[in-house]
Amino acid sequence: VALERILGLRREGARLRIEPCVPSTWERFEVEIRDGAGVVHVVVENPERVGRGVRSVELEGRAVESVPLTGAPGRREVRVLMGRAPLA
Repeated sequence: VALERILGLRREGARLRIEPCVPSTWERFEVEIRDGAGVVHVVVENPERVGRGVRSVELEGRAVESVPLTGAPGRREVRVLMGRAPLA
């Protein structure tokens, strides 16, 4: 199985969608993705110990559905919180 599939990293045009499918024993993992002249640093936290499901994704502290891939220099921070979706 490809690492990209396990980590749930999928490029959609100029965006990166993150939908991990990992063992429920994984509490946290990090990955760095080269984006042109820059780097996207992704931290995935799994406090509910789920195998899949994304509760939230934040880029530099702002909620997003996917991460824009701009190719710009620098480092961008992404935080993914796995878990069950909150009840509406």
